[in-house]
Parts: sequence; structure tokens; C-alpha cells
Amino acid sequence: MSNILSPKDRIVVALDYKDPNDAKAVIDQLTAGTFFKIGMQLLFDVDPVTGVSQGFALAHYAKARGSKLFIDVKFGKDTPETIRGAAYNLCKIADFITVHARSGVDYLKNVQEGIASYAADNPDMPVPTVLVVVILTSETEESLHSQGYTGTYDEIFDGFFRIAIEAGLSNFISPANQIAKIRTKLDKLGKDGVIISPGMKLTGGKANIGQVSTGTFRGAIAAGADYAVAGSGIKPERSGLPSFQDGLDAAVEEVRQGLADLGGDKR
Repeated sequence: MSNILSPKDRIVVALDYKDPNDAKAVIDQLTAGTFFKIGMQLLFDVDPVTGVSQGFALAHYAKARGSKLFIDVKFGKDTPETIRGAAYNLCKIADFITVHARSGVDYLKNVQEGIASYAADNPDMPVPTVLVVVILTSETEESLHSQGYTGTYDEIFDGFFRIAIEAGLSNFISPANQIAKIRTKLDKLGKDGVIISPGMKLTGGKANIGQVSTGTFRGAIAAGADYAVAGSGIKPERSGLPSFQDGLDAAVEEVRQGLADLGGDKR
């Protein structure tokens, strides 16, 4: 990761809102160029009159203001041609996209083939970084077993990680408790992958609802993450601070502290 990234640039603001108007208000409130994450809740919210996806409309709106976009759709298994086509189309708007490692090597290669096809057709356009979801922040060993996976949490995690590497991918969405492990594995493989950690909270703040593996912004960056996702953890009801902006400012300061813990930006 380039060392020109400022602490602010390392914050990904999650537009996790039921009401698209609330999400738009956040986009309008923050500095143009802010890095936003848009997930399935908004992407699948379709305006009943126009038939337009509220999430993709917001993505277009934010992109026009110079923002980077993390489209967090985590699309899973389908036929190879469908996956290639979906990846191709996401290239038109996304800077980062997410895929599930558990869908398998062939699926992950199909995603890359779709992106390569877009690049061939649009040689002057950038293409998104593919982030691999190994295990969700809401998942536990018990919940993984209920899905049919066997072994310990760490064994299942390692198996999914190997699938990503075999498919030629080395950028990850990582739960807080696995950041250092992934960074160490990547270092041993000689790979300088991007790690984004979701579910962050402020030091002394409340953990995000529904997430088992959560951590602080400072801890995530110090452990080896390049970016940390700021969602409900910086809202007043969970941060304990007066406003969303106050929470975001505090998150930026924690990222700064995390970089200082590393002796400066080493990535």
C-alpha cells in the first residue's frame, strides 16, 4: 500500500442506512472524495416509481463528487458466464468489490476473468480491486459448523484463505481478530495485499450490532490493516460523542495513533 495515504484516506465510511435519504445526507455532509462503502441493503432498495436501485444511484452521485466506492455485494456462486458478466458490470462504478472465498477457486477466477474482459474493452479505464471475504464478522465456529464446515474456526479460516491464494487473489476483508494473521501470511508469501477491516468501533465505544469479531480503529491499523470501515460504530448512539462528524474525527485520530504504533506508515 502506498505511503501517501493519510489517516483520513484510510477510513471507509459505510452507508449502512435503511433510508437512502439518510445515506445521501452523509455523502453531502462529508468532504468530496470521501471513500464510501455501499452494501446490499441499499443496492437492493429499488425505487417503486423509477425502478432504479437506490444504492447504485447513490454510488453514481458519490462518484460524481470524486469519491472512491467500495461496492460490498459479496456475490456468490452462479454460472461462470453470469459471474463474469456481473464482475464486468461492477467495473463501471466500483473501485473495490467483494467476493466469497468459500465459493471456490473457479468462481474467484471467473470474477477475475470478467474484470480482465472489461479492462481489455476499456484499456484507459481503471478496474476494481477484488477483496476476498474469508469469514464474516458475524460468524462464529458454531455458525460455520451449522453451514456444514468442519474443524476449528482457525482451520476453516485457513482453508478459505488458501482458496483465495490459489485463485491468485491477495486482498482481503478481514475480521479484527484475523488482521495480524493475514498480514503475516501475506508477508511470508511475499505479497503486499490490501486489508480492509469492517465492524470497527471507537476505543471505549460500543460494538456494532450483530458483529462478533470487532475491534478499534487504532488496533486494526496497528495490526496491519490498510483501511478501517466506519459504520454504526461512529454514530452518536454507539460512539457516545455528540455527532456523526465527531465520531468520524475520532476515528481518524485513532487511525493516526495506529500508524504511530507502527512507527509511521510501513505499507
